[in-house]
Amino acid sequence: MKNILLFAYTNTNLGDDLFIYILCNRYPQHKFYLVSYGDYKDKLVDIPNLEIIDMSSQFDRKLNRLLRKYNQKERAYYYKRKNEMDLSIYIGGSIFVENNEWMEFSEIFKTRKINNKPYFVLGANFGPFSNIQFLNTYKVIFKNVDDICFRDSYSYNLFKGIKNVRKASDIIFQYKSDNLKNVSINDQKIVSISVIQPSFREHLKDMDTLYYDKIIEVAKYYVKMGYKIELISFCENEGDFNAAHIIYKNLQEILNDDINNVNIFNYNGNNMIHILSILFNSEIIYATRLHSMILGWLFGKKVLPLIYSDKMLNIITDCKFEGDYLDIRHMDTSSNVIRQLGNKNKLQNINYYKCDSANHFKYLDIILNNDYN
Repeated sequence: MKNILLFAYTNTNLGDDLFIYILCNRYPQHKFYLVSYGDYKDKLVDIPNLEIIDMSSQFDRKLNRLLRKYNQKERAYYYKRKNEMDLSIYIGGSIFVENNEWMEFSEIFKTRKINNKPYFVLGANFGPFSNIQFLNTYKVIFKNVDDICFRDSYSYNLFKGIKNVRKASDIIFQYKSDNLKNVSINDQKIVSISVIQPSFREHLKDMDTLYYDKIIEVAKYYVKMGYKIELISFCENEGDFNAAHIIYKNLQEILNDDINNVNIFNYNGNNMIHILSILFNSEIIYATRLHSMILGWLFGKKVLPLIYSDKMLNIITDCKFEGDYLDIRHMDTSSNVIRQLGNKNKLQNINYYKCDSANHFKYLDIILNNDYN
């Protein structure tokens, strides 16, 4: 058994927690230690080979700020655990984003490598960014990472001259849905809508009202057509749950008794299977969250992507998706969100992307002596 130090986005985000689940489930004979800066003490409790190194307390946060003044990145307890590890993995999607703290993060990122032990970065995309210094900084840093596997061609092409940089389809394509097939299917047809709070993102700060109005249009239309609507919050801490409540409250005033056909489901860190089962039992998915789009494809659903960032568009391009989509960054009041979705809105050649996504673990399988199928 190997001890593996794991870094991820610990903000109770369904997509990122699903990364962690897939990784730990692939290597059940090894122990993972997740460094958490969010409150994860009672999250992901169904993963038996995962232990949380909790760094979320007020004491830890204050101490870390103090240590950073002396160029120490983490507290002594963390370093002690770090030295017990055989390798480290950073798994996640939008890890490398240019913001006001990117230089500090780039220094912390380098400390994730444990001496001369292997260091893997899996599942990421690069950007958005505008500063060439940001790109060049990571071109240097990535040379000291043992294996980096991006999830899109755009990111890969920025670094393809570095020999340890690779590309594979998104890790979520590796999710095995077998344990969802026994979930009872309601006779009523379902449309699932993954919602966001646009203003959580600077480039969408003025889009809340328009976005909510368009989601309300969708819900009204499908309720009238006899569907049940499931408003799904992937990440409460990023405003999804709040957005769902605002949309629901407005629908109450419009639908009256038909509001009984609308539900809200919020991911809380321990109800992953329940949320995935809702998506699995849906006929149609309006996907604002990237991983609601990929899960919809994986489950063979008709998906209308509602694009809020280039990372979604890049994956749509890589996957040769032939269906309709709507870029909400360019949406206005005249934009049509009611689309007649057919088989083109199902991802074709899904088995290729399922197989290709396993390549994220190509070299990790070797180190962990894994015969996975």
